Amino acid sequence: MSIFDNVYAELISTEKLTSNASPRKFQCWKMRIKCILVDRGVAYVLEDPNPSEPSDGGDSSPKSSSTPDEKWVSDDCMCRCLILAAVDTTLHHIFNNRKTSKALMDGLTKMFVPKSLGYRLGLYRRYIEYKMAEETSIHDHIIEMIAMACDLKLAGMEVSEEFQAVALMNSLPESWANTTEMIVMMESVKGELGLYDLIGQLRVHGDLKEMRSLEEGTKKQGAGGNKGFRGNCYACGRPGHCQADCPDKD
Repeated sequence: MSIFDNVYAELISTEKLTSNASPRKFQCWKMRIKCILVDRGVAYVLEDPNPSEPSDGGDSSPKSSSTPDEKWVSDDCMCRCLILAAVDTTLHHIFNNRKTSKALMDGLTKMFVPKSLGYRLGLYRRYIEYKMAEETSIHDHIIEMIAMACDLKLAGMEVSEEFQAVALMNSLPESWANTTEMIVMMESVKGELGLYDLIGQLRVHGDLKEMRSLEEGTKKQGAGGNKGFRGNCYACGRPGHCQADCPDKD
C-alpha cells in the first residue's frame, strides 16, 4: 500500500482537521497532507505560481494551444480538492471560496498559527515559566520543552539552541538541584555543552533517578513484609498470628 492509501484514508476520516485544532495539531496535519500532495505529484503548486499569469514586465503574448499552465491548473484543482476533503465541514464552509491551493493553505495557516504580538507573548511566557512537575518523567518534560520551542518558531520567533538549553535547565524542579550543579561543573571543565549534549546528560540522570526510586521502593516493601508474624499460632494452629494475639484465646 502507498502513502496515499495509508495516510489519506485517515486524513479524510478519523484525522480530519477540525476547527478547534491546536497549532501543534494543525502543524502535524499540514505535514501529513503535504506528504500526500508530494505522493500525488501536485505539491509544487503551493510554491510555484500559475505559468499563465504574466510576471511583472513579463511576456504577455498568446501561448500555444498546449501550454504548461493547463497542467498547473489541473494539478492545482486536484491539490485543492485533496486539502478540502481532509478538513471538517466548518472549515470547508469557511475556505471553500479560496481559488487556489496556495490561498487555501495560507488561509488555514493564518487561522491556526497566529503571529500576533499577544499570541507570541503568551507562548513566550509559558515557555520561560514552565516547570517540570516532580512526578513527570524527564523524557516527557524534554519533549514538551522542545515542542514549546517549536510553537514559538511557528509563530515567527526563533529560539536558539543556547537559549533552549538555559530554559530547560531553569525548568527543572528543586529535586534536580544536585544534577543541575553537576552539569554546570562538568561544562566548566569540558567546555560548553550543546542542547542535545545537555539532553543526553539529563536523560542519563533521569534513568538513574528512576532506578534508585524503584530500588528504594522494593526495599521498603521487603522491610514491611518482615514485620508480620510468620508461622502458625500455637493455640489454634492457624497462620498469620501468634498465640498472644489469637482471637480464640480465653
